[in-house]
Amino acid sequence: MTEFEDVLAHPRSVTARRSLLRAWIEQNAPQARLLELALAAHDGDPAAHSESARLVRKHGRELAGPIADEVEKFEFGMGLVAWIKTSADEFIRRGSDLTARAPLLGLLVVGERKHDVMSLPPLGQILELAFFGPGIDDDLARAVASSPHCRELRTLRLSNGTIGSAGLAALTASGSLPNIVSIDLTGNPCAAELTQLENGGAFFVGPAGEFYWAKARDAQFFSSDSFNPANFFWPPSFDSYAWTD
Repeated sequence: MTEFEDVLAHPRSVTARRSLLRAWIEQNAPQARLLELALAAHDGDPAAHSESARLVRKHGRELAGPIADEVEKFEFGMGLVAWIKTSADEFIRRGSDLTARAPLLGLLVVGERKHDVMSLPPLGQILELAFFGPGIDDDLARAVASSPHCRELRTLRLSNGTIGSAGLAALTASGSLPNIVSIDLTGNPCAAELTQLENGGAFFVGPAGEFYWAKARDAQFFSSDSFNPANFFWPPSFDSYAWTD
């Protein structure tokens, strides 16, 4: 197994990325500098974050590699492409190829056939999943709630759809989302149901009218004093919880 393959197998591992950096430095790989800066920023160097941002602005597509031409949009996380925007059709057709190109942690799905995406094993490593456009409905909510591939999900965005009580109940009672922290349901009919659920979840409304459901264990994070909607803007920031040693 190469160092990059080890990162793909352990997309959240900082240790795997450090090993990859050593290999890239030895190979004089052009991607090495961005990964070096990202790891330095992770270790607490504030200047490294600014320099990496400048490097991405100037050479982002080149550093991203082939995946830059295979998706609608991409963003970096910890020095490598970690988030993509793509159509449901494309992810159905090439999801395994895309996750072999980059250690993906975030996915924004657009277009038709959103429900079919939920049966795909490549979702298994995704921490933050969002849907945009038509088809955000009770059927999609039930597909997410019953998917065997969403156990790593932390945040889910299902805003501006037609999800009602049935979809909401499926999501909040799901046993297939053991690590979910929050679900963005802004702009859905169920957003009118501001109530406490029997399973311990709670609803929260952000300062701009954002509507979230969160598990009770995370309710303090969503209190009026600490609620930060920036955690749910896309592309996401993985720095608060994604990385492991």
